[in-house]
Amino acid sequence: MKKVIAAISVLGLVGCASTGGGKTFQLTSQFDANEVSWSEGKGTATISGQSFVQTRGGQPRTCAGRPVNLVPVSAYAEERIRILYGNTYQGYNSAFTGVKAKFVPDVFEFRSTIRNATCDAQGNFEFSGIPAGDYFVISSITWVVDNPFIPQGGTMMKKVSIAEGESTRAILTP
Repeated sequence: MKKVIAAISVLGLVGCASTGGGKTFQLTSQFDANEVSWSEGKGTATISGQSFVQTRGGQPRTCAGRPVNLVPVSAYAEERIRILYGNTYQGYNSAFTGVKAKFVPDVFEFRSTIRNATCDAQGNFEFSGIPAGDYFVISSITWVVDNPFIPQGGTMMKKVSIAEGESTRAILTP
């Protein structure tokens, strides 16, 4: 079951990259596993945080029960992130008006480097025992407003740098 949840959460990370929707982007960066080999295994750092949005009516929505992705920074990841969010430090991609993308090449090995956590009922998440380095933290909060079934919410991204033994908190909100 964890592998199924992880696979679904990675699809959220890649925009509609593997789901057939959106524009196709030919990436110029090649994925290099050596570039992110530092992110494998255990470390002593912790990234925790919270992900939430407000509805148009002012009610808070959290990522409760949904996955949060921790992506080690690489040239390949940065190119994908820049397409989806317009930059590589912090962004929001609307479920209704945001970029829908299919990436070529879409490298499975890249997806295998992504760590996943699950948000609690308040939208809190934590990645503990991770190696020091630079990461993208990505969370998706979406829902549909019926009549005429308009998607709301979106995906949030924030770049986080962390040292060994350090703990930091990332707030993801539009």
